[in-house]
Amino acid sequence: MMKTFTHFFWETIPETKEAEVYTEAFNELIYENRTPDELAQDFKDKGNETFKWGEKFYDKALEYYNEGIHWCMKGETLNVENRKCYVALLSNRAAINLKRKNY
Repeated sequence: MMKTFTHFFWETIPETKEAEVYTEAFNELIYENRTPDELAQDFKDKGNETFKWGEKFYDKALEYYNEGIHWCMKGETLNVENRKCYVALLSNRAAINLKRKNY
């Protein structure tokens, strides 16, 4: 099974051609006309909201933070806001590991 965290209804989806088409279509809708910096900020915000839901949701928050880091790396690295977002994402990811005592 392929794990996903960007879709509205699926936690996991089967690895079929049909599922691949749906996944691609959903991603196009989500990422359409968005800059990497905007996407990074959105994933940071989703991660922050998910983190507030408690310990049961830390894995999901980590997924959002990791996706945000991915988009930060594709964004304008000289942009001050991008750098702030990148540092926040790394800090938030570290906070979860501290809470879990993953030293």
